[in-house]
Amino acid sequence: MTSSINPTLDYLFKEIKDPLTILDTNGKIVRVNNPAKEILRIDQSTDMESIVEASFKADWQHFIHELKIEKHAACVLNLHINQTIIKGIRITGFHYTKFNVMMVRFEQITAVVPNVNLANESEKKFNRVFNCSTNGIILTDNNGTIVEVNNQAEEFMQMPKKDILGKKIENINGLFS
Repeated sequence: MTSSINPTLDYLFKEIKDPLTILDTNGKIVRVNNPAKEILRIDQSTDMESIVEASFKADWQHFIHELKIEKHAACVLNLHINQTIIKGIRITGFHYTKFNVMMVRFEQITAVVPNVNLANESEKKFNRVFNCSTNGIILTDNNGTIVEVNNQAEEFMQMPKKDILGKKIENINGLFS
């Protein structure tokens, strides 16, 4: 594949300051931008699946599958690069069917996805949706007290999680106005 897939994609690829890769439909790297080279220490020869921490391999495979089928996907992974584990990397991607490539953006988030063995598949699915959602999610108990928020909700409310948890949902200023 040539280095110039499309002038618009080339422009986006150069302008986005987050680590970014272009993958073929098998998940192999076609191009890597400079932030990805510098921050993630990856290049075109890197096998993406080999740097995904073992407990997140199914999430990576699901991400690639969703990109192919739904044309967009997101998830959170831990990466194992050069003897270093980088925890809590949110990846989002879009499948550009016109060019048959997938653009994948990497973003390090503050929350670390726990490496725990969940009791069952439904818990795994819930955690994947909750942690990987591009929408803010707020969970409350029966009394309306906030018991959990995802990273997108923190960003939307422009408040750290520690300042949100324990508050009554109706007391979050501007949330429902």
